Amino acid sequence: MSGQVMYNAVMHKFMQDRTLKSLLLSTAHGGERRMIIEHTTNDSYWGDGGVPHWKPGDSGNELGQLLVRIRGESLPLPLPLPLPLPLTACAGSVCPDEIHYN
Repeated sequence: MSGQVMYNAVMHKFMQDRTLKSLLLSTAHGGERRMIIEHTTNDSYWGDGGVPHWKPGDSGNELGQLLVRIRGESLPLPLPLPLPLPLTACAGSVCPDEIHYN
């Protein structure tokens, strides 16, 4: 199976199921983005091939790396700071929709 086909399948699976999406996003709880490792001796491409301490840069664990990528693409972006409203001419009085920054 090609990487793009697997990406599409896993992305749809995790985005359509709220429980799975919540579980995936929970692996980045508190801003700490943990590596996900598919630990199995049965597969050295999608899994880690049973390597005891797989780390990024090692071969294999393509599914774990794919899940990390999808998690990163699915995390909500931080809200930007509000932009100040343009200055208005209110003849010295406070305009009702005016925001003051100190």
